[in-house]
Order: sequence, then structure tokens, then C-alpha cells
Amino acid sequence: MPVFFIFDFYIKYVVLANTSNMEKRKLVWMKLIFIGIVSGAVNGFFGGGAGLILVPLLKRVADLEIKKAHATAIAVTFLLSIVSAVPYVMNGAACINDAWTFMAAGAIGGAAGAFFLRKIPKRILHYAFAAFLIFSSIRMFCHG
Repeated sequence: MPVFFIFDFYIKYVVLANTSNMEKRKLVWMKLIFIGIVSGAVNGFFGGGAGLILVPLLKRVADLEIKKAHATAIAVTFLLSIVSAVPYVMNGAACINDAWTFMAAGAIGGAAGAFFLRKIPKRILHYAFAAFLIFSSIRMFCHG
């Protein structure tokens, strides 16, 4: 992600200073395509996790407020997950029988999460997401 923020800084403060509105729109599309490629690669490589990078990038690049960034990330990762799952399923790396149970339970959890997303204040959501990322990072470092 640091590479993206260097790219974003360069686009915002060096390139956009002397460009027309049409050129600016093209650059925004370039950034969105770059985000799409990176999030797709992350999702395919790690078997998920694109939303973890999409939320902050959508906030920063697309200037979405946090609730829209979360909702947009869900919509994007839905398709990314389907596309990323195909090679795993085709190569026999996924256990489809177990996946059905997780998908049913995940659908219930997803509906509950979407319901509560509308009710949680933006500031609390922002800090809860940051805390989740920190907790997940520490856990992965400690437990592999």
C-alpha cells in the first residue's frame, strides 16, 4: 500500500496541477483501475482480504465517506471472491461441502453487519475498523 500512496501523491500534487478536467477524470479512472488490479490480486493470492485494502483506498481515492466505502468494498469483493474462487475450486483446493455451511452462516452475518452499518456512527465505525486491522495484524504476527 505505501507504493499506492506515493503514486496517489504524485498524481494529486504533480500531475493534476496542470491538467484539464477530462485529463483529471482519466487519472481518477487510472487510479480506480490500479486499485481494482491490486485488490483482485490480494483477494486471489490470500483467498480474501481485498476489503481490507479497498476501504481505505476508496476513502482516499474516490473520496467516499466511510459507510459508502464499506458498502462499496462489499460489492466489489463479492465479484472478486467469485472470480478468485474459480481457480481454487477447479484445482480441487476448496472444500465445497464445507463451504456451503460457511456461506449460509456468512449470509446471516453479512445481513446483520449491513443492518448495523447503517446504525453505527461514522466515527465509531472508523475506529472499530482500525482496531480490527490492528488486532488482526498482531494476531497474525503472534500466531503465524
